[in-house]
Amino acid sequence: MVVACVDRYRKLIRVARICAAICGADFADENYNPWNPLVFITLSSIVFFAVGTGYTIYAGLVYDNDWTVILQSLCLASSAFQGLAKYIFSLIRRRLIVNIIKSIDDIYLECQKISENYRVILAKTSDKLLLNIYIECLWYELTVQQQQMILLMLIKSQSPVVLNIGKVMPLSLSSALQLTKAIYSFLMMLLNFLE
Repeated sequence: MVVACVDRYRKLIRVARICAAICGADFADENYNPWNPLVFITLSSIVFFAVGTGYTIYAGLVYDNDWTVILQSLCLASSAFQGLAKYIFSLIRRRLIVNIIKSIDDIYLECQKISENYRVILAKTSDKLLLNIYIECLWYELTVQQQQMILLMLIKSQSPVVLNIGKVMPLSLSSALQLTKAIYSFLMMLLNFLE
């Protein structure tokens, strides 16, 4: 049995909404109440975690004279603050999130109505469009501005858009993890050298 893309998308959204509902942050719900008890518990936990992190840093510096506790504590605290930032952003942009979810669902439904093999059709259409631009378009008869526009379309269709870290490597989760590990290792080596 072949599962349609719209069904997979809805399943993905359902799983995400279940995870968000556990924290009390189901922003896709039309009747969402931002002041429900789960939100209070989640936000209280984040505040308690921040206070505990602050005390851990204080105790590590004052009592143990251990500077590594700052790095260790802030690595863990960053996830809590990231969650708080995402909650605040989602609360502010709740209507936008609901509209995006509905729009993507409508796009999947529309494509599915056209044909069950719409992924294949879209890929063929994209390839056919590139071939038409490249072979059948009389680009040399166009104005310079139109030629530049076609050139831009060809360039953008052939290379994916990626963020780079200073033209060194692409920015991804794995490169960020490697960078964090390298910084942590370097700092630990420096701290061991200073002792």
